[in-house]
Amino acid sequence: MAAAPASAAAGDTADDARLVHCLSPAHQTELVNAAVALGLGERAAARTHIKVAGKATPLDAWRKQKPEAFDRACKALYEASKEGGSSGGGSGALSLSELVKILLAAAAGAVLTMLAGDWRSARDTGMLRADELRRAARQYGSAASEYAQAWVSYSAGPLPSDEAVGKAGAELDAQLRRYELLRKRWRAPTRLRTTLATAPLGDALGSGWGGTSSQDRASRSQDIDTALAEVRDGCEVLALALERPGRLHPEMKA
Repeated sequence: MAAAPASAAAGDTADDARLVHCLSPAHQTELVNAAVALGLGERAAARTHIKVAGKATPLDAWRKQKPEAFDRACKALYEASKEGGSSGGGSGALSLSELVKILLAAAAGAVLTMLAGDWRSARDTGMLRADELRRAARQYGSAASEYAQAWVSYSAGPLPSDEAVGKAGAELDAQLRRYELLRKRWRAPTRLRTTLATAPLGDALGSGWGGTSSQDRASRSQDIDTALAEVRDGCEVLALALERPGRLHPEMKA
């Protein structure tokens, strides 16, 4: 049962050792240099101060104000100092080349973390956009299909309204236009917009129903469903591409 307290005590001892090392008069200048190299602050006129947001601050005060930044710089300096001591076998002083190696490694880790965060952000944005595109495609498909079916079954009374079709079609076209602009190398958005604007869809969808036989209307409705399936499938392929950022997506350029 004493293992946990012993482990905690060891961790506290290591933290204390780093703190003593970094704030000792012999290493405060090196700590400032490490912080500057990591982009955590700037050099101040006094070597034992660091400038953050234009204000020179003593290192001990900086530790209290920005504990995460201080710990990052202190850990990098301390690890570099340990490596310098083990390789040199003497005073343990940190050479410039060793400091550069450690800081470059720390910077590389920060860059990788940033890139991973950027990728996650792009993926999340892509998933939201894909969801919006799928919703717009579903709404247009439902409105257009219901409108065509209304004409197939029409016999008398008020004519079927194409208002919902026009509204849903405009929304889907706006979505596709967005990706036409954002993904200039992708041909799929333009191809889908063309299908959306061409008979039997587009303006042709809302005209020419009157005075036709029920058989002609049924045949036309089937043609509309075929075109809607093409739009639906194309939008799904586009949505999948939006959900997968960082890939080439040759299917979008065909």
